[in-house]
Amino acid sequence: MSGHASPIRQWFSKWYISLEEYPFSQWPPFVPAGAYLVSRVSLQRILYTSYYTKLFRFDDVYIGLVTKKAGLRLLHSDHIYLWEKSYDAVGFRDVVASHGYHNPERLLAVWTEQHRLGQA
Repeated sequence: MSGHASPIRQWFSKWYISLEEYPFSQWPPFVPAGAYLVSRVSLQRILYTSYYTKLFRFDDVYIGLVTKKAGLRLLHSDHIYLWEKSYDAVGFRDVVASHGYHNPERLLAVWTEQHRLGQA
C-alpha cells in the first residue's frame, strides 16, 4: 500500500497531474499494481461510492479515492508481492499474487506446478 506519496507536477513526466486535476499535495492511501482482497460488504460500499466519485485517470489512485470516501481502511498483506517473488514450491503456497512476471512461460510453469500441488 502506498501512503504519503505525492502527485508528480513536472509536465514532462508520464505521471504528471496538474493542480486542476488533483489540487492536493498527497495521494490518498492506495494499493499499487492491483491485487485486492475485499469482503462482499466492502465491495458493495466501493461500488456504491464509485457512483458519486469523479473518474480519475490512474486506476489505483481512483480506488484509493473511492475507499477513502467510503470510509474503508486499506491494510497491507504480506502475501501480495509487487514483484516476481523468488519461487520454491513450498514457500509459494501462501502467495495470493506476485506481479512482475515478464516471461509468460515462467509464469505458466509456476502456476502449473502450484496447481498440480493443489495450491492454485
